Amino acid sequence: MEPGDAKNREALRLRLMGLGDSSLHKSYYPELQKRLGELERFRTLLDRANDAIFLVSLRDGCVRYANASARRYGLLLGAKDLQLQCLPLQNLLLGGNGEGVDMDRILAASAFDSGEEGRCVLDLFTDEGLRRCELSVSVPETSEDAHAVLILRDVEDRLAAEDRLRETLHQVEEARSRTVSLTAAIVELKDSFTGQHQRRTAQLASAIGRHLGVSGGELYDLVTAAMMHDMGLMAIPTDILFAPRPLSEVEWLLVHRHPLIGKTLMDRENFPSSVSVPLVQHHERLDGSGYPHGLSGCQIVSLARILAVADVAEAMSSHRPYRPAHDRSAVLAELAAGRGGQFDVAVVDACAALLEEGFAFAPHPVEELSQG
Repeated sequence: MEPGDAKNREALRLRLMGLGDSSLHKSYYPELQKRLGELERFRTLLDRANDAIFLVSLRDGCVRYANASARRYGLLLGAKDLQLQCLPLQNLLLGGNGEGVDMDRILAASAFDSGEEGRCVLDLFTDEGLRRCELSVSVPETSEDAHAVLILRDVEDRLAAEDRLRETLHQVEEARSRTVSLTAAIVELKDSFTGQHQRRTAQLASAIGRHLGVSGGELYDLVTAAMMHDMGLMAIPTDILFAPRPLSEVEWLLVHRHPLIGKTLMDRENFPSSVSVPLVQHHERLDGSGYPHGLSGCQIVSLARILAVADVAEAMSSHRPYRPAHDRSAVLAELAAGRGGQFDVAVVDACAALLEEGFAFAPHPVEELSQG
């Protein structure tokens, strides 16, 4: 640049600011030039942002500013010059339906509330095609000529990855449900008493859990643990399981290992601890008199406390080779005797309420085994 060109350019700046060469206010020029430099620097920083940034007038819905990243969207695709003064936003952003996106749609979709930031995800056309974009909107001022600040971020890759993860987890849960159902069926083929006991215990545990406010994945874990809680008995000799007599001390020691065997099998198949822990603890008692580890109090997880009561109530309600089924009053008396000692008070009360209301075991598997 020739010296004369620089001088002419500076003179032009002075005239544009109302500061002629002979102006008495010419001394303000260095400060104004500094401020202009700061504005240019801020503009450069905004243009370097990966997110698209728009400044939109709420009065007329027109764009007053857009950074360089805004060229990725709608009618600005590949634009080299962003002359956006007074262009309506709906002429710049194109939605998935091919129609322009205006401020009314954005404010409605983002549930925007005055003084707070609103957020939403919109399908928008970009230089990579139709993409899901996260949009945040805020209004930092409250004047009559207020402007909204819109920030657009392409989140298609992230959401696509989340979609794939959800699908994978869904497939894993379906496989897990099939494993539970198959295992329960195998147990029932070998020992119909144990198989039916597991299924009926799951029904009662599910009802108790819902009564206590257990829901969602936690309820699913409870039912899964109940459906498989006695599968470790498959490692116990049949003549011991079906012995029509009291078991010897050695035989009881062997039977007492079935929760540990069941947990070993679950760990081998990578079941989560939210299922395997209630399973291995279903014979533990709050007063420490249970097995296999003699846990007490808060050492026993809440789902195991539910499973323990459901297990006992169902076992007493069903026929066994060595005794007939107990009537409902005997079951309630047994639970009342252990209330606050062996068994959790809230769980006993929930189970008793269900039995007194006429709870009945259904002949089919519990519905919660199919999640999703």
